Amino acid sequence: MFNEPLNIWLQNNFFDKLMQIVTLGGEELFFIAIGIAIYICVDKRFGLRLIYGYLLGAVINSALKLIFRIPRPYAPDPSRPDKELVPSIGPETDGYSFPSGHANAASLLAAPLCMRFGSKKRWWVYALGALVVAAVMFSRLYLGQHYLADVLVGALTGVLYAIAFKYLFVLMGDREHIFPLILIPIFILACVFSPENKDLFVVTGSYTGISVGYFIEKKYINASEKAVWWVQLIKLVFTIGIAVAIKEGFKLFLNPIISAAPLDGRTVVERICDLFRYLCAALWAAAGAFACIKCAAGFLKKRRAKKEPPPPEKTGLC
Repeated sequence: MFNEPLNIWLQNNFFDKLMQIVTLGGEELFFIAIGIAIYICVDKRFGLRLIYGYLLGAVINSALKLIFRIPRPYAPDPSRPDKELVPSIGPETDGYSFPSGHANAASLLAAPLCMRFGSKKRWWVYALGALVVAAVMFSRLYLGQHYLADVLVGALTGVLYAIAFKYLFVLMGDREHIFPLILIPIFILACVFSPENKDLFVVTGSYTGISVGYFIEKKYINASEKAVWWVQLIKLVFTIGIAVAIKEGFKLFLNPIISAAPLDGRTVVERICDLFRYLCAALWAAAGAFACIKCAAGFLKKRRAKKEPPPPEKTGLC
């Protein structure tokens, strides 16, 4: 039952476009943008927890896909020659079907936010979170990218990862900037033994940049997340804009390096370049942006102090 394609009777042009928008709620860029926004503007520790959850969840999800190797609904399955293929609406997603990465990411984002901001009086926070996750799950079914079992397991594992990371951060206490550094050599070693796994290199670069950047920020920069709304907006646009510029702009000088590499080693060089791009972008978002913002705030404060007239001297009668 759960491994059969779902018949979407609502299928029409309007829902085709709508579901392609809804499914963005489980995309990498959407999750990272929300995570950075919380990290920069609300709570660094909570933002870090969200991003770690997404990165490590993506690694586990990729491993599960390779273990089960279930083709997507639109792809032929050698073990099921009589399988009824489902047409893909919009671009076809790479990789295997089980479990759903989009459902996993949506629940990994919604669950911590509900645990942080929800309460008995604010029950609507839980309702909104469940609605968003359900909408992303339905969009993956509607677009023909997943089976029902894929999205159910993806959402469930996302909630489990979120709960696990909540208590993991409690256990780490005030040393959350130190313990994650221990995993960096393990990630690098995994890349050495799995040079064909592009996602692993991307996660390794992102994780390393975030971990090192957070360590630097907490120990040496220690900037405040709080500011008036328009300053928050500038901080957010500045941080995400430069991060995207690093991630995409570095291709300009890295692509010639990849092209010049020997054909039999070009894939490995490309993976290493991906790791480097994501590492630099994450390092900027975790520490570089805060360093620039703190320097700019200090400069403006000194300049404002110079412009202010000195207080009048007190004169006394002799």
